[in-house]
Amino acid sequence: MEKHNVIFTGKAKAVTKLYQHPQGDSTNARGENFLRLPRIKVIGENGTVLRVPRISGNSFRGILRRMTAHVIFDKFLAQGKKIDLKSVHWMVSGASRNATNKLPDEITPPVILKEVMEEGNIHSGLFGGGLGLPGSIAVHDLVPKVSELAALGLMYCQNEQPEELPALSDVTGVYEWVRKDLNIHQQDTLGYVAHEDLEAYAADLVKNRKDRKKAKKEKEKYDGDANVQQLGKVEYLAENLDLFASFEMMHVTPAQVGLMIAGLERFANDPFIGAMRRWGWGKIDLNLKDQHGRSVVVALGQFEQTGFDAELDAFEEWLDTIETDRLDPLEWLTKNFGK
Repeated sequence: MEKHNVIFTGKAKAVTKLYQHPQGDSTNARGENFLRLPRIKVIGENGTVLRVPRISGNSFRGILRRMTAHVIFDKFLAQGKKIDLKSVHWMVSGASRNATNKLPDEITPPVILKEVMEEGNIHSGLFGGGLGLPGSIAVHDLVPKVSELAALGLMYCQNEQPEELPALSDVTGVYEWVRKDLNIHQQDTLGYVAHEDLEAYAADLVKNRKDRKKAKKEKEKYDGDANVQQLGKVEYLAENLDLFASFEMMHVTPAQVGLMIAGLERFANDPFIGAMRRWGWGKIDLNLKDQHGRSVVVALGQFEQTGFDAELDAFEEWLDTIETDRLDPLEWLTKNFGK
């Protein structure tokens, strides 16, 4: 079967503020109560070093993995068929629920590749999984388009001029909040609570204050449960910011490309990434083109694609043939090709 490469490049626009929990590359100072965005280190040809906030490509990849899986699940939902939990776990996380499971040694790589790239669950061939498949898609970090990166001539801003873009120092902000526990004076809420529970709660608050004062005086850490309040501070990427977005599908079939386009269309129903969604954060638009000029545009409730009709037809043809017993390649291959 014919296979080819498809490289999508373009931008994501932060419709609302964007935030992702710190990871191993966090820049938090020791003891700092401040959740900073993860960052990448970028070094230009002139030796300039930048630390640029990012939304991880792995997070975006996980979204694409789930959206494309749900497109397949939707077929069986419409037919009234249930999918076993192991298959769902396999497709949305890329691992069997039983970590000791592995394919028998007698099942050869050509047999595996034919199953996950052509005949069986092509989703597994695209995103990989625990049976030793690396997958066929690489997803880059979402990186802000800023003047400093444009000045270095890096891929994130290859077609933009530095003066057209915001400065690195201007694309992030800080959001602070205070969360207070129930106060004994909040009669409109506490009127629903049993009197004995209120007495116990009030006693906990009194003890909390005393224990905090004692711990502070003795310079010890306080680990009590009844917190009077919580102070929070996070760093975010600003609204209306453009971010570099790109992913590469390598040596894939037309049906797998169609699966990705269908997954991006499903993403338009819920185009959020990152954390703090409870505040309305994380909404993005996508505007992508492949190396042949074919395009995909995603916004909340809106989706457009140009040039991928043949690939979508190939995916629909594949979808008509697949049944639930092929969704877990490890189990299906072991059953049909194991000794």
